[in-house]
Amino acid sequence: MLLGPQGEPTGLVLHDPRTGEVYEAPVSLRVHPTTDVTEALQRALTRVPAVRFDPVLCTDPSGHVLGLIRIEDLASAARKSR
Repeated sequence: MLLGPQGEPTGLVLHDPRTGEVYEAPVSLRVHPTTDVTEALQRALTRVPAVRFDPVLCTDPSGHVLGLIRIEDLASAARKSR
């Protein structure tokens, strides 16, 4: 994870499993732990194509990172919540 001057998350260091390439991506979506799973998935899937399947950052109200959520995990959880 890349952090800004105030310790805020500004980017992710990701690994492409197909090519082995390591690359940086901007933080394109943050959610709170209480965000509805289906809402989080819908928000993630409406991102621009270049970052649509990047992980979603889960942060507390003060912006501290609690973890990363993979899109496939969101999709699985949304399916189970029906």
